[in-house]
Amino acid sequence: MTRRPSTPGRAALSPFIAFIAAIAVFALAGTVPAQASSHGQAGHGGHDGHAGHTAAAAAPSEAASAAATATAVDAELSQGEVVRWDPSAARLTLRHGELKNLAMPPMTMVFRLQDPAPDLPLAPGTPVRFHAESQRGALVITRIEAAR
Repeated sequence: MTRRPSTPGRAALSPFIAFIAAIAVFALAGTVPAQASSHGQAGHGGHDGHAGHTAAAAAPSEAASAAATATAVDAELSQGEVVRWDPSAARLTLRHGELKNLAMPPMTMVFRLQDPAPDLPLAPGTPVRFHAESQRGALVITRIEAAR
């Protein structure tokens, strides 16, 4: 029997392959607990075709998603107080807090209303919550409601 001489390439590949395998194991280990925890403990006695994973079971998560979206929209609303309302020009002067979506500090300024006839009284001193956007160089209130 003749013995094959070992090639230096194989010896150099072995640590590289071990390194790649270790990265793969750590990457998979990080995703497996997240997948397992997304199923929860209740009602998951076995893997019998994932019987609990139907459209009816998905409905609570859709409701939670809708509630989270509503909460996110509420979080985007800024606090303000009416200083002046000019209904003929649909201009509203507000003393407002920080407008995070516009990176604007608290100040008093004039806004144009997207809906020129809002369904709430805009008397001076009225506290409001609102969302403003920059549209074609003008600041426009796209949503306004009475402060809670």
